[in-house]
This record gives sequence, structure tokens and C-alpha cells, in this order.
Amino acid sequence: MPPDNPRTAQDFSVSARDLGVKYLVRYQHEEMTLRSTFTQALVKKLSSAGAAGARREAVWALSDVSFQLRTGEIAALIGPNGSGKTTLLKTLAGILAPDHGEVSTVGQVGCLLTFGVGFNAHLTGRENILFSGSMLGIKNEKLEACTHDIIELSELGDFIDAPVRSYSSGMRIRLGFAISIHIAPDVLLLDEMLSAGDAAFSAKSG
Repeated sequence: MPPDNPRTAQDFSVSARDLGVKYLVRYQHEEMTLRSTFTQALVKKLSSAGAAGARREAVWALSDVSFQLRTGEIAALIGPNGSGKTTLLKTLAGILAPDHGEVSTVGQVGCLLTFGVGFNAHLTGRENILFSGSMLGIKNEKLEACTHDIIELSELGDFIDAPVRSYSSGMRIRLGFAISIHIAPDVLLLDEMLSAGDAAFSAKSG
């Protein structure tokens, strides 16, 4: 007999079924020397010359990945470099399309996957709070109401009114995390972002 309360897709905030993502990797077999490299560049035949001694191979970064997470649950991806952790997060965020299988998320998804993603480097930190929030569909009234708290959590001080292009990677991480926390996304994806912050900020963020 079926269970009394079978779960449906609507019960989960994140769901993946038979998820697969592949990359085409080009392997170069032709022995390259400094002289041949410059020669090929001069005659503009790098692509045609490389094709003869190269092969392309499909590498599956993800294969047959299935899981489900309910609202409020926290999951950690643990594995060595190159095991597909970032690829999975990018697929959940909608940055990458799966080559097979299905992935679905319920509600608003916030992600901090690489340094400064979603920021306009020419705008100030304060302006980027409004810019990033508007890209996620957050109303300006809500963003303006929590701007003070975002700045306080980011610990940027007067730098909040400096262009983001002048920020260090740690400063961008703190600002991005503070924005993500205060706009309260239904699903928040983090890719080792907090590991680049100092110990005090990491402890406060946790």
C-alpha cells in the first residue's frame, strides 16, 4: 500500500533527478615548441593546425545525481577538487543547463559562487545593494529598509561608498553575503565563499 502522506515535488525546495552535466575537453597531442607556437600565430592558423593533432572528449562532471532538500534543511557538498561541486551549484542556480535529468527549485534562489558575481564594478557598494537586489526582483523599499543592516554586517565602513572595483576579494565576499542574508532568499547557494573572509567574519556569518 502507498504511504499515508506521500511526498510530492511541492514538498521540496530543491530537487534533482538523474542530473548530468558534461564538458567537452580538448586534448592536444601534437608536440608544441616555442618556435612552432610563434609560427602558427603569425600565419593565423592556430585553430586549423591544432585540430589535426587534437581530440575532443566528453567528460561528465555530474552523472545520475539525485537528491531532495526540504525547506529549512542544510546540505554540504564534500569532495576533492574537480569532483563537480561547483558545477552542481551552478546547475541548481540556473547558470548551467543539465545535459540530462531534471532540477527544480522553489522560490527565490540566491547564490554566491565566485568573487563579485552580480556586482557592477563601476558602482559603489551602496549602489550595488540596490542593483543586486533589483536583479533578484526585490523592491527598492525593502532594500532601502535593510541597507543599514547590510552595511553593518559587511563591516565595510566608509568603503561602502567606494567603487566595488577597488574592493579586495574579501570585501566583495562580505558585501555579497550580507546582501544575500538580508534579502532572505528561499534557497541560498554558497561555494566556499566564506573561507576567504577573516576569522571574525566567518564566525559571525556562521
